Amino acid sequence: MSEIERLREVYADYEATGRRARWVADDSIHVERAELLAEALASLTAPNPTSELRALDLACGRGDLQDDLVAAGIAADHIVGVDVVPERLADAHERGLVVGLASSATLPFRSSSFDVVVAFTVLSSIHDDAVLAAIRAEVRRVLRPGGALIVYDMRVPSPANRTIRPVTVGRLDLLFPG
Repeated sequence: MSEIERLREVYADYEATGRRARWVADDSIHVERAELLAEALASLTAPNPTSELRALDLACGRGDLQDDLVAAGIAADHIVGVDVVPERLADAHERGLVVGLASSATLPFRSSSFDVVVAFTVLSSIHDDAVLAAIRAEVRRVLRPGGALIVYDMRVPSPANRTIRPVTVGRLDLLFPG
C-alpha cells in the first residue's frame, strides 16, 4: 500500500470513528495554533507586507487553517492548499480556498512560488522516510529565497492515536536544518 493510500485510510477512519469531530471541538488547540501562526508570520523579515505574502498550506484538509492565515494578515487569494483526500478538498474549495489534489511530495508549482509554507499536523502523519525526504525537497524548491516553513505538529506519542509519529525538535532539524 502506498503512503497516500495509507493516509486516505487513516483519514477515513478519523471520520468514521468521530475522532476528527473531537479535535474540531477542542478549541484550545485552534487558539494556540492561531496565536503561534500569527507570531511566526509577524516575525518574518519579508520585504513585503504580510498581506502580499503567498502561502502554501500542505495537506490542507478542509481548509481550516485558511481563517488563521487570513487573520494573521495573508490575503485569502494568496493562499493555496494541497491535499491527497479529494473529499476534504471539496470542503476546502467550498470555503473559498484555492486547492489542488496533490501530494506534498510532488507539488505542482513552479520553484520559488511561495513566501511561506505551512505544515500543520502533516509531518507526524507520514511514516515513509522517503516520502518525508521528498516533501523536504519540494518545500525547499517551492519556497522563495528567504521564505519560511512553519511547522505545528505532535511532539510526543499519543496513546489515543497510534497513526502518528511524533516530530521531535531533533527530527525536525534533521528534516529541515536551520
